[in-house]
Amino acid sequence: MTELDRMLAVTNESQAIGGFLDWLFDQGFCIAGYDPDLGDELFRESRSIEQWLADYYDIDLEEVERERRAFLKALRDAND
Repeated sequence: MTELDRMLAVTNESQAIGGFLDWLFDQGFCIAGYDPDLGDELFRESRSIEQWLADYYDIDLEEVERERRAFLKALRDAND
């Protein structure tokens, strides 16, 4: 199964989670992390919603982009 296939397989669920995260961020909330090496300070996570979802579903976004480019190239080549 390709990364694109895996991404499509979780589309409905990931859109619901992404919508919720987007709503939280619109309400002024953020996701924070804790690194014991930094002391007692929390730090704001800077990952995008897309990256959070990719991490959660173990999807490689760089591979998704490579597959998209290869797919588009194949389509263009077929039309030439």
